[in-house]
Amino acid sequence: MSIVTFPQTLVSILPRGRFGFSGGYGFASFGRCRYGSKSEYAGVFQRKVTLKGIKVSRMRFRWGANPQTVAQQSWRAVFTAGWEAYALLTPPEKVVLSKEGRKYRMSGPNLFMRRWLSQNCL
Repeated sequence: MSIVTFPQTLVSILPRGRFGFSGGYGFASFGRCRYGSKSEYAGVFQRKVTLKGIKVSRMRFRWGANPQTVAQQSWRAVFTAGWEAYALLTPPEKVVLSKEGRKYRMSGPNLFMRRWLSQNCL
């Protein structure tokens, strides 16, 4: 991880998230990885609030694992059923959920999924 010091030129004043491909060896492409990108802005940028102010750090982008376990697949099925149930709601019901979600600083769909999971998974 490298700390980005200003006034280095960046694409944005407050970069966050993924930019380009991480640098590596050569110019080969292996599956989802790309090696040899010479972009100095490539990687994942993260803002951190420290005692000395806001620091921006850059890390390499890494693909996460995709476990195909039985437990993972069952959770995916539960979430799929929840989102399908949300899609069946009428627009006025969705508006009511969105307004109620503001009390909890949540969006309407997230509030619905919270209630769906508490009813169907416990």
